[in-house]
Amino acid sequence: MKLTERSFGIPLLAGLCACVLLSCASEGIAAGEEEKVEVPDLPVGAVGVCSDTVAPSVPAPSRTFYVNAQSGNDNATGTSPSTAWRTLNKANSTAQPGDLFLLRGTFSNQVIHPERSGTASAKIVYREDPGATAILEGGQYDVIVWLDELSHVVVDGLELRNAPNPVLMRYSGGHNWLRNLWIHDLGTNQIMTSSDNRIENSVIEGCGSESANAGECIWIADGAHRNVIANNTIRNAGHGLVGVGGDKTSMSPSEDNRVVSNDLDNPWASNVLIYGPGTRTVVECNKIHNTSTSGVNYARTGIQINGVDNVVRYNEIFDNMSDGIQIQGYSFQGLMQNATGNQIYHNTVYNNGGAGLEIVQKDGDVSNNVIQNNIFWGNNTLSQRTWGGEKWDIWIDLYNANRVWPQGSLNGNVIRNNIMASSAADAGKGWMLIVRSAGGNYQYTRAQAESTFSGVSANLETNPLFVNAGSGDFLLQSGSPAIDAGLAISGMSFLGPAPDLGAHEAR
Repeated sequence: MKLTERSFGIPLLAGLCACVLLSCASEGIAAGEEEKVEVPDLPVGAVGVCSDTVAPSVPAPSRTFYVNAQSGNDNATGTSPSTAWRTLNKANSTAQPGDLFLLRGTFSNQVIHPERSGTASAKIVYREDPGATAILEGGQYDVIVWLDELSHVVVDGLELRNAPNPVLMRYSGGHNWLRNLWIHDLGTNQIMTSSDNRIENSVIEGCGSESANAGECIWIADGAHRNVIANNTIRNAGHGLVGVGGDKTSMSPSEDNRVVSNDLDNPWASNVLIYGPGTRTVVECNKIHNTSTSGVNYARTGIQINGVDNVVRYNEIFDNMSDGIQIQGYSFQGLMQNATGNQIYHNTVYNNGGAGLEIVQKDGDVSNNVIQNNIFWGNNTLSQRTWGGEKWDIWIDLYNANRVWPQGSLNGNVIRNNIMASSAADAGKGWMLIVRSAGGNYQYTRAQAESTFSGVSANLETNPLFVNAGSGDFLLQSGSPAIDAGLAISGMSFLGPAPDLGAHEAR
């Protein structure tokens, strides 16, 4: 058995850091088995918005086998705890569609890699034996769960640790589910390129190297579509927690992936990055916080969007060292990234070091994005983002743009029905700044911006009255000016005569 690099363009052993593929919610726990991962307390959003929160059920097994790393015997039958096998190799070589393998003990330098795929109605399942623990460490060929070109495999309830690539899911495989896992102390590189996978109800942490600014916990790239990452706690990655889209000219677009109801906490470096080839990604109902707070790496934004037609909604984005949300168009090593047609609505953006919203156009295009029904409050907490002695709620950077927007134009971008204001105690702040390399900079109050730009309207500059933002409670008080202040969005339910601003609909 030998892993190959194929034509992916990176050495296998360099691996990116993370881990897996994606999905939402979690399957039921077997009787007598304790659930390991506590689902985070996340934004509720509008009525029924965070919809991908119930994991699909796993079909009942046709055969059940037991594998005990300490006392098993590969020459036994494997059909009962007393006749358990000892190694994962025995399970891998035996696996047929519909088989369930119940693991217990510590499996060192072994790999989950069935010799064939399961089917939609008969999945191959590797699961912790109820009442036991199952730890897989080190792996083989630097991999613990190797699902390249395999489909309909479920890995459930295990601890994966100390390997450069704990999970690989690439090439033509897909429809694999990873759930209730604890994945930690990982390598430096990991890219997922297969489609229709799920990662859910897991803890993923310690990805890559903080000092080297390298490693993602999850990177979805190169034609990986319809994957779901949901209900996970993901923290501490050397470069970024979740990347979608890839950053090389040779990579195909990745479409219709979902990042839903996760707690995303990265004091080491970046949090969520949607690269240029990331299209129609939905990032919703997450907590996105604490980027680069350790001080080892430079200040990072909560979420950076470089792609096309993505949706970012009902997230809490707070306590990040740089801006809350960045929308950027620029080239990277020959890859042109245009940020166009993105929909950014019903987010709560609070207490970030830079502006609540930054728009950067360099040699790419940033146009026709809609920023609507959000709350940007209490940002600009650090001093590094000032111009003319003032901080700015909206920072638009055209300084290095190949094509500077005409005066009086926002290039089709729309900013409406938001609360955009720093805290009342923050003296010396402005509302919108447009930085240009020639022709001077343009500074606007909210009233000036709304009278100048057709796409800027109905924004508020007032305290949204959170219940207790300092304690992370972004629910709205009964007298909040954000209640019923939004515009209805097709397909989004709400209570009352109009939707509320921010990530939470008042009950």
